[in-house]
Amino acid sequence: MNEFYQINLIKDQSSYDKILNAKHQLEMIFDLHQEGLVLLNRELKIIRINKTMAGWVGQRPADVVGKTCYQGLWTLPRPCTFCPVNNIFTTGEAVHGIEETLEIDGQQTFWSISYLPVVENGRVEMVMERYRDITEEKKFFEMQIRTEKLISLGMMVAGVAHEIMNPLSGISGIANNMLNMPERYGINETGQDRIHTILDSTTRMRTILTDLLNFSGPKQYTMKKADLRQLIEKAFSIIHLKGFKDIETSIHIEDEDNITEIMCDSEKILISLDNLIHNAAYSVMEKAKQQKRENNEYQGYINVTLKKRDKKLIILVTDNGMGIFKSDMPRIFDPFFTTKSPGEGTGLGLSITNQIIIEHQGALFVNSSPVKTVFTIELPIDLSEEKNR
Repeated sequence: MNEFYQINLIKDQSSYDKILNAKHQLEMIFDLHQEGLVLLNRELKIIRINKTMAGWVGQRPADVVGKTCYQGLWTLPRPCTFCPVNNIFTTGEAVHGIEETLEIDGQQTFWSISYLPVVENGRVEMVMERYRDITEEKKFFEMQIRTEKLISLGMMVAGVAHEIMNPLSGISGIANNMLNMPERYGINETGQDRIHTILDSTTRMRTILTDLLNFSGPKQYTMKKADLRQLIEKAFSIIHLKGFKDIETSIHIEDEDNITEIMCDSEKILISLDNLIHNAAYSVMEKAKQQKRENNEYQGYINVTLKKRDKKLIILVTDNGMGIFKSDMPRIFDPFFTTKSPGEGTGLGLSITNQIIIEHQGALFVNSSPVKTVFTIELPIDLSEEKNR
């Protein structure tokens, strides 16, 4: 009898060890899964969460288990609007591919979320939330759309700009002749003032057309090593807007020992930085005017941060100006789109900047809120020195 009991005990222990080992393996797979996984009960409380998901929201798994998903993950007082989980407990039907925009570590990120019912004895007892980060996919898709727009528009505007430039040269030439010989043409001082206005307008039109031709035509890039910090400092120094001196400006370098030089066309990168800082300054000064009218205290700032991430050099241009309306975000890189007052911008600055960054095999992105706007430039560190074109 004792021998029989001992044999069964050994068998039971062996089975228990196998079950325990399988449990550990499943937990390891769950935790190491590259997608975020959250298991919820009917009260929307977190039963399990893997390390990937917990890391994304800046928490430890133990700190959120037992809390509701909206409190533990998103620090919200009530369930998220349009949350499908409660409905899944009723219908038992999975929901796939819901796209959400979430702010994590101060950055706007994009997610594809699936909700999967966990059925026991014919009843949905739990729901598994699966989060997949699609931020990079979104960025790549947006870049493709922008590039196609640039190619199509570039072909169109080149011909138009050339056609307008010819009669414009004739107008400015005749106007200059009239100013040089006012007595011959019987022009008094009032007439001369009006001719000056014509010349100012033709100069502005010529500037716009030159920008168009630069935007649409083939470009020569000379790639060589350049110090990005020096380029940032130079970009700040060439801004001469009235009121710019009242803005707090700063340059922040992260891991300075690891950031030295980068292969780029320094003149083109300087143009990009100048455009971004100029836009930031304009936004901050508009915010200052608004706050002054409302008798509010306000200190505008522009900060440029330079840091290394993997094999990329990241430049962040941050300001606390007016921000960008959500409805304007899809169009800000489109040629001729501007939110500035008439006569204060051509709407080509960001388009040209975007094109320059793409030509450097980089990417340009933006996040904006009413209190802060961040333009992010990503440039490859190992861009070939031979890539002169």
